[in-house]
Amino acid sequence: MPLPEPLWPEVAAILVGALGHCGVETLEAMHGWSASDFGEHPAFGAWQWVPFSVQLSDVPALLRERQAQGLCLGRDDWFLSGTVPFVWAVKLCHEGDLHLQTDEPALLAWLKDQLEPLGIQLVRHDARQKRRVP
Repeated sequence: MPLPEPLWPEVAAILVGALGHCGVETLEAMHGWSASDFGEHPAFGAWQWVPFSVQLSDVPALLRERQAQGLCLGRDDWFLSGTVPFVWAVKLCHEGDLHLQTDEPALLAWLKDQLEPLGIQLVRHDARQKRRVP
């Protein structure tokens, strides 16, 4: 189920806070599919599918910059990932949902505690069996 558009800024802030809480300092970001005017930005072709390194502390400013250039959370893919201090990946999806891959219990617990008051539940999928896992 897609996240309501008004929740995206808060969800992005929660995600950055959770990553910082868990010791993430540097990450890799990448733009993917666009279903908004962001895909019309003159630099979008050079940004799409090109990973780049960014400090977690710079992500809020980068997000504001890209939003000013047309990025629309929930309508454009934005991939974030890292391997230090643990392996994780997040896709803020153009279909309006958030995909999280990690086995880090602290990150899962932090996100669960912060997202549930917004009515957002984490749902675990077992990729090997292509089914939901309770």
